Amino acid sequence: MKNGDKKKLYIVDVDYETWGYDMIIYNHTGSKSYGDDDIPFGKIDFIELAE
Repeated sequence: MKNGDKKKLYIVDVDYETWGYDMIIYNHTGSKSYGDDDIPFGKIDFIELAE
């Protein structure tokens, strides 16, 4: 994250909401059926993908 935080999460969806920004919908459980929270792309410094 741009603030220095690191997050390990499971991406459920990438969405554009009425607030006017793109975001990643994610959870920490690995469930593919729902997301717990979101992160706007503007707060992300880089994304590292893992298998």
